[in-house]
Amino acid sequence: MTNKGYALARAGLIRVLTAYSGITTADGAVDGTTIIDENLDDRNDFVTEKTILIMSGDAKDEDKGALSFVKTHPATITLQGTGFNAQIKAGTIYRILNISSIEIDVARIEAKLDTVVTAADP
Repeated sequence: MTNKGYALARAGLIRVLTAYSGITTADGAVDGTTIIDENLDDRNDFVTEKTILIMSGDAKDEDKGALSFVKTHPATITLQGTGFNAQIKAGTIYRILNISSIEIDVARIEAKLDTVVTAADP
């Protein structure tokens, strides 16, 4: 019974945190570093630094931070680091969550530390 409660709680959290639910319209990069969704064409950039959660396909249940968003056709989300473990193909269900990923938070901390170290060096 605990597992059902956990699953319901997780589903509820994901629903509350979701800024956008979409289905990819074309195959992304083979290395899993991009998502393509023409439904985001010409939309404002509410994507950068948010978490992308894959809901179907070979990378199901994986999440990555969005490094950048290009709104020109076809709208493309580029992911942090090495991307997902599989190519995100057309027809993949995904969500954009209103939280930053750990990768993004770590990158921010590293940038601040680099600034402090650079300022401290004579």
